[in-house]
Amino acid sequence: MERQNDGLGWFLALAGSGWALLVVTATWFFGQRESVDARCILDGVGPDLAAYAAAGTFPEAVIPTGSFGWFPLGWTCRWDLGSAIYTYAPGWGPTLLAAPGVIIALIPVLFWLAGCRRRRR
Repeated sequence: MERQNDGLGWFLALAGSGWALLVVTATWFFGQRESVDARCILDGVGPDLAAYAAAGTFPEAVIPTGSFGWFPLGWTCRWDLGSAIYTYAPGWGPTLLAAPGVIIALIPVLFWLAGCRRRRR
């Protein structure tokens, strides 16, 4: 009787994993399609002009560095202005978009673990 829900569990695991993988891949691709550093410049974020003036440099002279992060999901930009370091992260949008896929993929695993526990008793 337990076997009739295996198809649904596999479907949920594959659909949730596929969704999460799609969001992660799209987030990585859209940040990478130019260069990561150019993406930081094109987003129009970063230190204000007063921070550049305090460091004694111009915005054109400082190239930000970008890196991909898993939590929160997305690209983070970093500007080194002398002794001051400015960072910009895109926020929690991509992470919240990927979270339902991860949760849906974990539901069958939790039911499988509960079934294993029931069978041991």
